[in-house]
Amino acid sequence: MAEPTPLVLNGAYMIRAGSSVTAEGSAELRIGPDGVFIAPGAGPPTGIPYTDMEAILCGEHVITVPLRGGQVLQLRRLGGRFDEAFLALRQCHVDALSVALLVAEPTVVEAFGAEFASHDSVPAEAEVRLYDTRLGVFPYDGAPLVAEYSELAGISFDAASYRVVFSLVGGGQLWLGKLGRRSQDLPDQLNALRARASGWTQQALQRLFPSLPGLTLAQLAGTMRHGFAVCTREFVNWGVDPWAAIEALLPGADSEGTLARTAIRDTCPDGQAWIGVAVFPGSGFFSEQSQLDPVTDESGSPADWMVYALGLLPGGRSIAYEVLTAEDCATYGFRIEAESEWSELLRCLRRVQFRREPISVAEADLATAKAGRYALAARVVPELQWLRQRFLGRALHTSVDAWLDAVRRWQD
Repeated sequence: MAEPTPLVLNGAYMIRAGSSVTAEGSAELRIGPDGVFIAPGAGPPTGIPYTDMEAILCGEHVITVPLRGGQVLQLRRLGGRFDEAFLALRQCHVDALSVALLVAEPTVVEAFGAEFASHDSVPAEAEVRLYDTRLGVFPYDGAPLVAEYSELAGISFDAASYRVVFSLVGGGQLWLGKLGRRSQDLPDQLNALRARASGWTQQALQRLFPSLPGLTLAQLAGTMRHGFAVCTREFVNWGVDPWAAIEALLPGADSEGTLARTAIRDTCPDGQAWIGVAVFPGSGFFSEQSQLDPVTDESGSPADWMVYALGLLPGGRSIAYEVLTAEDCATYGFRIEAESEWSELLRCLRRVQFRREPISVAEADLATAKAGRYALAARVVPELQWLRQRFLGRALHTSVDAWLDAVRRWQD
């Protein structure tokens, strides 16, 4: 895909640190995909990445950008191109944040402005993005919110307030307002996207449990939504053995994968393992490692998918997280403080789209070029912070003894 053409303008800039002006003057301003490049008439050029920008604020003929570290950038003297510059800067900022904060999916179905509030929060102006499997809300002055379609229990239009209201599976509500003519159409559009995402998941479950009749499969899909796990002892209600189903799905699989699956099953106390399915549309995050053929929607659009397990280890204070259908993925360990943190662990894994690298990368490595793409997310995404704080380590699939030694350390 070709890089978007930068917006080039003539104007002026000022950078302040507290009450002191550290740089100012006339300049060529280049708003590109990675940041704002300032080429002053005199002095060295300055590049400011979007990930250093805290917000994009519109004033009277002035665009104000608070920067990480306490400095403030102002763009001035833009004349008749002021609105164009503000919209382009805000759009590029959201594009960059959506990637840096682990929100983005390969496809943006639609993006639009709205007023947004969650629970009892103060309403705020935001950009809303509809992805293939998730809703992303980017307040213009605040951290983004993400809701998987599988986390939405219901969507309705409230005619009295002229808002679209979202009920969440775990409780609570979100709402979008100031939608204009979109208000009454948005629930239908979102329900269509939810049905499409659910169809991918149901097709994945059909691959996993081919013997289940259609109605039973639909009931299982209602419980085993994308990113929601089911306790292994509950599968008896559907007349299937999940461990046998996974083995049948991966005939002739490598020995390391077999070790991982049997180790999780045999190490956990009876019935204390949970199994789930996660789906990643387009060029998903597991495409290079997946041992499974993609599922497709009615139009033929593919989605990668995986089966994962969470195992409560002996002692009840640690959980092993294993991707059961990917090649050579280490087992990840997490500390839990209470039984209620089971669901919080899963919610946080959904938020980071089950990525493993941003969880395990060392703090010191966040400054390096390779791992640095996770630095902003590690700093500001609460769910990633939660996972990193409780992360116990990785157990490699080199041998049964080595794996058991690593897992036993998590139980101490």
